[in-house]
Amino acid sequence: RQQATIFTITAEAKNGETAAGIVNALVDQVLEQDAAFRTEVASDTLLFFEKEVRRLGDALDAANTRILDFQNKNVDALPETLDFRMGRQSLLQERMTQIRREIGQLNDQRRRLSELFQTTGRTEAQPRRALSPEEEELEQLNAQLREALSVYSDTHPRVAMLRSRIGTLEAVLEARNPDAEPETPGERVFNAQIVEIDSQLEALHDTISDLEPEIASLQATIERTPTNAITLSAMERDRANIQSQYDTAVSRLSAAATGERIEVLSKGQRLSVIERAVPPARPSEPKMILMGAGAVGLGLVLGIVAVVLREILNPKIRRPAEISKKLGITPLGTIPFVDTPGERWRQRGLRSAALVVVIAGIVGALIFIDRQVSPLDQIAQKVLRQGRL
Repeated sequence: RQQATIFTITAEAKNGETAAGIVNALVDQVLEQDAAFRTEVASDTLLFFEKEVRRLGDALDAANTRILDFQNKNVDALPETLDFRMGRQSLLQERMTQIRREIGQLNDQRRRLSELFQTTGRTEAQPRRALSPEEEELEQLNAQLREALSVYSDTHPRVAMLRSRIGTLEAVLEARNPDAEPETPGERVFNAQIVEIDSQLEALHDTISDLEPEIASLQATIERTPTNAITLSAMERDRANIQSQYDTAVSRLSAAATGERIEVLSKGQRLSVIERAVPPARPSEPKMILMGAGAVGLGLVLGIVAVVLREILNPKIRRPAEISKKLGITPLGTIPFVDTPGERWRQRGLRSAALVVVIAGIVGALIFIDRQVSPLDQIAQKVLRQGRL
């Protein structure tokens, strides 16, 4: 573990060149199979991550689409605009409170003015009034219109109402009946003030009518915001998880593509050849010296055993001591055995045949060693090198 694994490939053959060729062929096959296997694995890995990136990309697009649709459907109740809507609601509520306060003040003013006129028949502003009620009202409406245009747009209901009143008064002034009984100066002032107060009250009530739906709508969106925030947070959390998986898959896809390219170019082999097989200078087996020594020892043992067995198993009497031992007599003398000419020729022939057999055996052994073990010239060179050493 945590170390390189080293293994050796060996082969046996009739000669060193054949053995080296077999080993190198096996090494090439191992390297080819390793490269093919690793290339196949790298290609499968690359294909898997390509599919994973496409799947996660589609899932990420679907999550983004869901979030976008939800935001479009709830654009007025998103958490991002909650502070603005709450501030807008507070501002409108303060505005409505102020308008109601102004309405109350105008009602009080109208009531006091009516009581004063009914009691005294005049108004506080009577000495200062020199214009007719319609003219004064027209002047006041023009002033209110200028003030309203500085605050509201041309299409605002208050601006439209003031312009309508101004047009009505202008038409009244133009078509005034000269035979009508003129009003008293105090009554004209009183009527002008009442009309002005009523117009202001109507404008304020119109403003309240405009503010109430907007405040109610803001309140409804504010109440929907917490639920939308929870839903949106869950959707964004799912998208973040998919985004994280997508980023990891893209990173691994890049690594897999690099690995697959390396494998295709055969630069990523984990198996490396430390040393290729070369024809050996001498055979590893059989051990010639050991075989020779064993053969000599075995021949000596077999020779001794053969001599001993021949001596033990030969029943002939060859010495005087054997005569005394086997016959129980003491010989007076011994006569040696004399071979006949035919027996001598037979013995010479047997010796010659044995010599021929031995020579043939030696020659056969040399031929077997030369063809099956190692050439005799290499063995001779090796013996000479060892003798020189």
